[in-house]
Amino acid sequence: MGSDAEMAIELSETSIIIQQLVDAPRDRVWHAWTAPNEIDRWWGPIGTTTTTRKMHVETGGEWIYTMTDADGTGFPHRVTFKSVVKPDRIDYTLKPDEPEVSDQLEVSVQFTEQAGNTHVRMDMLFESPADRDDAIEYGVAEGTSETLARLASIFEDEDRSGVTGPS
Repeated sequence: MGSDAEMAIELSETSIIIQQLVDAPRDRVWHAWTAPNEIDRWWGPIGTTTTTRKMHVETGGEWIYTMTDADGTGFPHRVTFKSVVKPDRIDYTLKPDEPEVSDQLEVSVQFTEQAGNTHVRMDMLFESPADRDDAIEYGVAEGTSETLARLASIFEDEDRSGVTGPS
C-alpha cells in the first residue's frame, strides 16, 4: 500500500480532508475511479469488497453499490453526482441506500497531475462539528485512508505485473 509519507489527513470543525499521492497518470486514476470494474477492485476499507449495481459518472448520474465487510454484512450506498469535470473533479452526495436513512455526506474529490503522478484530495463535508465527530468515532477517516491506500496499491500491482490497464 502507499506509504504514510504519500498520505495526509487534515481535520477542520466540519470536514475531513484526506490526500493521497498515486503513482499513476491522472487519466489512469480517473479511469480507476469512474469505471465499475475498476472501482470494485479497490473501493472500501481493508477487508471489504464492493459490488457496483449501477454507475453513471456524469452530473446528475448515480453510483449504486454495496460494500460488504469480512463478516458478509452488506452496506448498500447511493452516490449522486452533483458535478463531474473530467479528469479534474467529482463532487457528490453519499448516503446509505435505504429509504428510512436520511444521513448523507457531501464529498469533493480533486485529481491533480504532478510529474506523472496524481495527487488525489478528498474533502468530506459534514453539517455540524458533532456530525464530523461521530464520523471520526465511526472510523470514516481511517476507512477512507485505507480506501485511498488501496487505490494507490492497484497501480503498484500493475507496475509489478507489467499491466497498465486502459488509459
